[in-house]
Amino acid sequence: MIPVSATDEQVQSLRYERYYHPHPRVQKKMEVVFPRASGLPVAEVCRLAGVSPNAYRAYLRDFQQGGVQGLKRFDCTGALSDLDAHADTIIESLVKRPVRTLAHARQRIVELSGIDRSNEQVR
Repeated sequence: MIPVSATDEQVQSLRYERYYHPHPRVQKKMEVVFPRASGLPVAEVCRLAGVSPNAYRAYLRDFQQGGVQGLKRFDCTGALSDLDAHADTIIESLVKRPVRTLAHARQRIVELSGIDRSNEQVR
């Protein structure tokens, strides 16, 4: 079991950030660490927060290493789209000459980037 020691200031910050931080993943981390720092047993924290024991341990390690600021950090990057390199050009074109249909938008993207995407991806 990972021991948790939090100052009153950290507990107050956890209490606030679990509802008001702009990113839901950070809110979840705060929601897991706050009750544990308040003395709730590990099994109860996992059950109430709906997280696995492994996620619980990862969040606690983040808290131990960096405090509340450590919980705000997450190293998650999504896959980059091939269209990212053409984003400025595509946006500029669509703003200057708006399209009326999805088919026209798709055609314009192909013309500008050479990359064809399905209608659902273009939407």
